[in-house]
Amino acid sequence: MKSKSLIRRVLFTLVGGALLFVGLFLLALPGPGLLVIALGLMVLSWEYPTLRRHADRMRLRAVGSARELGHHPIRFALGVAVSVAMVGAGVVVGLMEPRSGSKLWTGASLVLSGVILLVTLVLAQRVPPPDA
Repeated sequence: MKSKSLIRRVLFTLVGGALLFVGLFLLALPGPGLLVIALGLMVLSWEYPTLRRHADRMRLRAVGSARELGHHPIRFALGVAVSVAMVGAGVVVGLMEPRSGSKLWTGASLVLSGVILLVTLVLAQRVPPPDA
């Protein structure tokens, strides 16, 4: 039984640490850096209770932002336009000649960021409005 909890702790530490590490790189590169950092912090908080306070604070801020974004028509429309533009730019950059690894990586990360933004906007529609 003890070995299972040790394996679980090591696994969560490795996955959460890797997500934090990748998120830090994505802050400088095109990509959803803050989202990946938040995800890494959430994973780590399942195993380390001292991090739970920070993860809860991030979750509350994210829900508050989703409430504002999902129920404000102009912000929602702008968010959809930006996400579509990001996906389009990612496809264009990824298909540019010559196709080097960096262009493919940049294009893929722009497409991924646009898709994540679009999914976030759609999910934000399901969050109850601020005055509900």
